[in-house]
Amino acid sequence: MRPTRRPARAITISLAGGCVGLIAFVHAPVLAAGLVLLFLASLALTTAQVHIVTRVQQVTPDQLRGAISGLSAISQSGLAGVAAAGMAMVAGNLGASSTITGVAAVSGVAVVLSSVRARSQTEPGSAKAADTPRAASTRL
Repeated sequence: MRPTRRPARAITISLAGGCVGLIAFVHAPVLAAGLVLLFLASLALTTAQVHIVTRVQQVTPDQLRGAISGLSAISQSGLAGVAAAGMAMVAGNLGASSTITGVAAVSGVAVVLSSVRARSQTEPGSAKAADTPRAASTRL
């Protein structure tokens, strides 16, 4: 497998694809189409997660790598139940379709805005990026 030249772009596209897939899943006319869309959304989100974990491993100093990986594992497994409980409460009031669409839309916008902000802060080859001490190791 060849390395990704622009991991931030791959992460953004994967996360945005996952969000679009979840929104499409909610509005699928038949169960079979919904399951296919849910599978594709899950595949996109898994792809993003692989890129994120790989990037964290590449840019995190050795002495912090275990702590960062542990925090990542806690946030993915431990906090997922809390988030699911919160979404269930909201879905009880607004409906599952509205809740999933809203969360996916807000997440998608946050992903795109984060990507734009990160790119504007450390544009490869810019004078600003060259002045940053860790620019070469932290650039996404």
